[in-house]
Amino acid sequence: MFRSVTKKGGYEVSGDLPGATMRLLENAGSAPVVLWAPGAEGDQLPLFKSQQRAVGNLPAVDQGAAGWGVLDVQAQRLAQAVNDVPVHMRPAKRDTIIAADTGTVACPGQTWPYDLATNSFGRPPVPQADVTIPLTWLRIDDFVLAGIGGDLGSMIGSKVRNAMPQANSMVMTLTAGQVGYILPDEAYAKPGHGIYASHLKPGCAAPALVSAFRKFGGGK
Repeated sequence: MFRSVTKKGGYEVSGDLPGATMRLLENAGSAPVVLWAPGAEGDQLPLFKSQQRAVGNLPAVDQGAAGWGVLDVQAQRLAQAVNDVPVHMRPAKRDTIIAADTGTVACPGQTWPYDLATNSFGRPPVPQADVTIPLTWLRIDDFVLAGIGGDLGSMIGSKVRNAMPQANSMVMTLTAGQVGYILPDEAYAKPGHGIYASHLKPGCAAPALVSAFRKFGGGK
């Protein structure tokens, strides 16, 4: 429902997919309180949205209030996927092991100059002080959450997850102290709003994060 016009020519406030999914699960009695955190989705969008851009010779379209139906369908699918998970879980045969740690990685920073006259970003970017990215690591038995304080791209998220020694690992982003977009180096070839809004130079974040979480998990 992002920026979809639905009420009196303006936007309505919406928790969107996470909020709709959480309400379904809580109202169905799946859990009294459902917690949500984003994964590596800094370069992702939902497959179905109320507002669609023009593509080729097809015009742009905004479903407006009808978009809530699209949102409900996607929320139902996500809620069902969540309900399917406990079916395959086995009770623990021993006391639960819980461990946690925190850390940081620092990468060179930059900003893109903005021209008010042309309402556009210019080049080249201007070097800035190093950016410190906060990290968290939480283990519950054989399940690990890798927390990264930034809006992480999916390619970097996959690299971090594959580097974790634990098979059951999940990347959790936008944690406390988040520094904005952390996108793969390939995205800098054709900068978009994510790169222009990022404070990081390319070449550092992906290998630094992979190395940090490999060490968190006791890998090499």
